[in-house]
Amino acid sequence: MNIRLKRLTWWKLLAAAAFTFLAIGGSLFGYIKWKYPYGMSHCCIAGMGLDLRCYAMDHDGRFPAGGDSPEASLSLLYSNYTGAYWLRGKTVPLEVAQAALAKNGKLGPDSCGWHYVEGLTEADDPQLAILWDKVGLGHNGQHMKGGGHEVAFVDGSHQFISGTRWPEFLETQKQLLAKRDAKAKQGLPALTAKIRFPDGKEVSEYDGSYKLSRGSGSESGTGLLLRWMRFYESDGPCTLRLELPREHLRSKPVTVQVTSNRVAPEAIIFQMEPY
Repeated sequence: MNIRLKRLTWWKLLAAAAFTFLAIGGSLFGYIKWKYPYGMSHCCIAGMGLDLRCYAMDHDGRFPAGGDSPEASLSLLYSNYTGAYWLRGKTVPLEVAQAALAKNGKLGPDSCGWHYVEGLTEADDPQLAILWDKVGLGHNGQHMKGGGHEVAFVDGSHQFISGTRWPEFLETQKQLLAKRDAKAKQGLPALTAKIRFPDGKEVSEYDGSYKLSRGSGSESGTGLLLRWMRFYESDGPCTLRLELPREHLRSKPVTVQVTSNRVAPEAIIFQMEPY
């Protein structure tokens, strides 16, 4: 009798443990399903923002456009700039995006989870948003208490906009879009320049090392494309001077007038002199 009681007790303990395990497992599964309604992913909006900027730099400052839908235009990033995994967004299964791209090389509203603002250029206000997830999710596809969306901007930055701020954000974006001027819509740079060497040769880009002083600061590096889509200096006169250390050349100072990131004149020449 005691042996039977012991066996019965063990079976009860095992059953209770199994029930507890299943309950915990079910609760955990339910939590994960709630936390990641479309599954965990890392369709990185920061990476997408960078890919969009790389595309614009290769296409005269213009972001992807011209498709039969914004999602189709965004597909122009495939495959030189990004792949199907990131293009699908956080809500669309990878196989759905892959099938759409394999069929005709473009995504549509049902095969892309990104909301893409088509028609923007690098000359636009950097506060303009260019991309966000259609469904409000966190960076890894997680449910966010109170909602909200991750957003990428024209200048390549990104941030999370909470659900409480979302209506205000959309209204601000509407106002910024209404303020776009002709230069922004056409993707025209705020300032272009040429380097004129002492022998009279002129170039619009330079591959060697350079130092450029402008207004309140300076920059240096290797490889200079003499085109500024936006000119970030305080309103008023701004003096620029270019130095090419390898050539032992320095330009005469050039002064432009800055008004709300627009520049006059819009084209300048750096007249180089030996030093």
